Amino acid sequence: MPNNSLHIWSAVVLILLLIFTPFTSQALTGESLQTNQTELRQELSPDTTITKTVEIVKRVTELYEAGNITEAENFGMKALEDPEGLSRLDRSNLYKVLAFCAIANEDDEGSIRRFVEALNLNPLITPNQITWSPKIRRVFALARDVYETQQRKDKLSRRMQIADICRISSRKSLYFPGSGQYYKEHKVKGLIIGAIFWAAAGTHTYSQISIPSTRNHYLKSNNRVEAIDRWKDYQDVYQVAYVSGAIAISAYAYAFFDALWADPAEEKLKQKQ
Repeated sequence: MPNNSLHIWSAVVLILLLIFTPFTSQALTGESLQTNQTELRQELSPDTTITKTVEIVKRVTELYEAGNITEAENFGMKALEDPEGLSRLDRSNLYKVLAFCAIANEDDEGSIRRFVEALNLNPLITPNQITWSPKIRRVFALARDVYETQQRKDKLSRRMQIADICRISSRKSLYFPGSGQYYKEHKVKGLIIGAIFWAAAGTHTYSQISIPSTRNHYLKSNNRVEAIDRWKDYQDVYQVAYVSGAIAISAYAYAFFDALWADPAEEKLKQKQ
């Protein structure tokens, strides 16, 4: 029988493969959807929002403050109809001023919709306790509740999409290792896993078929030297069968659990939307 160290080595291969599996709980928690606040603050910093269209926002604000509500609304909506050149912060500020206009027209529902649009563009908006009236702050609080509810629904929808993709991809990997990764748009990983599994499985099958004939050759040895050589051949074939089998099982387990738990690529999520 082969040396017992081979069993230990095969176990190590299996453990290493499983340890380095890129498992992630993001498929279940949806953590990848959370906004990176630092990046968002950088995107909304003054250095990135000084554009030639800042005058549009200034003009709409001046019209609102002067009491020309209808003119401010018309000017702001016209600018938003063709937002090319408007930065993210510009659009957010326009929606915010248009929300003020809606409140001035006693249109709380319209104001909430516009505040939500502003928050979608800039979630860091906070009410100004000095310049915002109590009514504006009250409506904004309602709008933030609507926005946060909407965000929770979007996160839940994303988690459900990820769970559905993971379920399908894990089932595919049960039948054809690597196909689950390919389904998740992790195509290179899928091809590598598939190649490793099928190469190992093929080698294991061939070695298993060769074991009986190699053993028979050993048993039919005519002298001691020939018996030693054929015994070595038998050991080699047996070891190759054992190691290739361990690799095939490890690759199969890797393919299944990675397909079950790893996040799909963003391209796949976009296809499901």
